[in-house]
Formats: sequence, structure tokens, C-alpha cells
Amino acid sequence: MKKNKIIFLLILLLIVVHLLSAEEAKVTFKKAGKEVQFTISENYNLRALADSINMPIKKLKSMLTAELELYGETHPEFKGLKTQDRRWDEISLAGLNVSSATVADKFYSFTKKTMSFGGSITVVGILVVFFSLLLISIIINQFQHLAKAKKPKQKKSSKSASTTVQTPIGKVTGPTTSISSNAIVAVITALHKHKLSVEERVKIQMTFSRAPVNMWSALAKMEMPNSVYNKPIDRSKK
Repeated sequence: MKKNKIIFLLILLLIVVHLLSAEEAKVTFKKAGKEVQFTISENYNLRALADSINMPIKKLKSMLTAELELYGETHPEFKGLKTQDRRWDEISLAGLNVSSATVADKFYSFTKKTMSFGGSITVVGILVVFFSLLLISIIINQFQHLAKAKKPKQKKSSKSASTTVQTPIGKVTGPTTSISSNAIVAVITALHKHKLSVEERVKIQMTFSRAPVNMWSALAKMEMPNSVYNKPIDRSKK
């Protein structure tokens, strides 16, 4: 019975020692305008840790290149694997044999260079946009040469012979290649419509040009049948 208690106490002591031996480090950073304090534990994998401390996962893995290479030497399936491979994301710090203090040092080193890192990204972005616009402007400028292609010279056509055709409204003269029955009918129709419109205008002009007639003044000059029977009565004779 005493031996069981001793064994239980030893196991409990080993567990406590193991828990105490697990290093933890605290980092402080700003997130959403607020200052946040986070405790780094070796039980976190790289993906969860990067999301928790607000640090790019690719940058974290690149700063842990030496530790990842050491891990690959003891694990053949990870040997020669690039640091940006996603298979590293699911391995914990304890599995990689990386202490929390090491990650904290890498984090503070990254935050100190954040301004220069962001500035370099900004400069690279500006240069890419500038050279892209320059290349596009050069390509567009070359389009103007496409419109300057030589146009084929048109051969001067010799004067075609003319033909005169007698119609009911007169003679119609035109090039031999253009004279046809349809063309003659079209010309006659156009002239006929023009003649009708001219006659209509003349009639309208004559209507408006007539002398005005005053019917009241012309009434005395006209013979009215009732005027003979309806004579005025002279009352002075009565």
C-alpha cells in the first residue's frame, strides 16, 4: 500500500516538473487599436501561434529556418522541405523543439523592423505599378502605327461614254454603265413628282394673291329677288 502511494507521488511529481519545465513567454502587441498581452505556450502549432500574435505565418517560418532544418535532420520526411510549405503549420513548438522564449525574441525582432518591412513593400508596390503603367503607355503608343498602313492606290477610271434616251418628259443623258430601265423610270417619277409639287404651289400662291371682296359693299350692286316685292312704304302719303 505504501509502495503504491510512493509510486503515485513520484508520478505526480514528474507531471508537475514537466508542467513547470514547459517554458512560457509573454508578448505584448497592439490589435484593433488596443494593447494585448499574450502568453506563448509550446503547445501551440505555428499556424495558431501566428494568428494569435498577429504575425504573418510565412515570416514566422522564415525566421525559424534554422530550427526547421534541425527538425528535418531527425525527420526524413521533412528533410529538405521548404520553410513556406504548409506541412510545417500543424507542428507544435514542442514538436519542433523550439522554446517560447525563442519565438518571443523572433516576434520582437519582427516588430522592430515592421516600419522598414512595410516601407519596402510600399516601395516595391509603387515600382511595380509605375513600370506597369509605363509598359502599357508604350504599347498604346505603338497602336498609332497600325493606322498608317499604306492604302492601295485606286486606278483612275477612264471617262465612260454617255448615252441619251428619249422619254415622254424629255431626254435623259447619263453614263452608259448607269443607264438602265430602272434608272429611267426613277428619273421620270422624280420629275413628275416635282412637276406636281410646283403646280400645287402655284395654285396656293394664286389663292392667296386674289383681290379681297367686301360682300357688304357689293350687296347694293347685286340684284336680289326679294327687293322687288319688299319695297319700303311711304307713310307720308296716307
